[in-house]
Amino acid sequence: MLRELCDSFTTRISPFYKEVIVNVKRGVRQGDTISPKLFSAALENILRHLEWEDLGVKVDGCFLHHLRFADDIVLITPNIEQAERMLAEFDSACGTNAGRV
Repeated sequence: MLRELCDSFTTRISPFYKEVIVNVKRGVRQGDTISPKLFSAALENILRHLEWEDLGVKVDGCFLHHLRFADDIVLITPNIEQAERMLAEFDSACGTNAGRV
């Protein structure tokens, strides 16, 4: 059912005051309430496979390495080297999960 909702839908744009219907071949509709839920579900699966227990900034004895809200993510690091490592690992994990986030 989700595939049917996300596969092949149309959107309307109005460049120069002339309406054009565009076939959207992938992704989810902007503003659709399912969009952040799908993003969060995919992201949760990816983040569970990353070994970031010792990365991030220590807050009350625990490492905080990211914050998420809806379809946004912020990586938290104390230095550029750790940020580069986390981005590389995140990019690799997204590739192994057959998609891009």
